[in-house]
Amino acid sequence: MALNEQIYDQIQSLCTQGDSLADDGCYEQALALYQQALEKIPQPLYDYEASVWIYAAIGDALFFMEQFEQALEAFMQARKCYGGLESAFVLLRIGECYYELEQYDLSREALIGTYMLEGEEIFESEDEKYLMAIADLIA
Repeated sequence: MALNEQIYDQIQSLCTQGDSLADDGCYEQALALYQQALEKIPQPLYDYEASVWIYAAIGDALFFMEQFEQALEAFMQARKCYGGLESAFVLLRIGECYYELEQYDLSREALIGTYMLEGEEIFESEDEKYLMAIADLIA
């Protein structure tokens, strides 16, 4: 479903501010802005593609704060949203969260799915341990 243009602009502004804060390592402040953006989306949240990138931004901030369980939950919420199943980034972070939580079978499943969607390119800016976790499956 499409969002009202005014609401979409507000959401985009909040997320842009949040992204700037996250880029500077100010994850808690970024999370507050992402949460405000999420609250602007009408119910049901899952019907809007914007929910995918907001949940992904929340998950990403939590991931960098090393709050892997909470990050995983945010990325799982993103997968439930319209367009969420097609997001290789969301699937990548799910695999990385599972890896950090030492749930290696689930990690490999998500990481190989990511590889199948995007190839090796998506792993280029990630820690090499994630690609190495599936090296035997892609060789």
